[in-house]
Amino acid sequence: MEHFAETGTIGPVYITFPTMTLAQKGHSLLESSGVSAVLVRVPRDLARMGCGFGLRLDRRGGKAAALLRDGGVLFSRAFLRKPDGSFEELSL
Repeated sequence: MEHFAETGTIGPVYITFPTMTLAQKGHSLLESSGVSAVLVRVPRDLARMGCGFGLRLDRRGGKAAALLRDGGVLFSRAFLRKPDGSFEELSL
């Protein structure tokens, strides 16, 4: 499992949420903070413990996680999409 600090400039990173409302709040918070994020349906394997929606970030996964925590937006898990298409969970 990788750590956000080690993956701050690579991606894409997917962040999952327990509810659609939290995913929307997270999206708004990140966009207003200057971090580009796209609200997406996450791949089925990543949605096992969430609502099925999340955020995709091309970069700055560590900054996004810190902003979400500081803003009080609960998220479930985060994943790095590897070049071969597989996912690796990132430590939160």
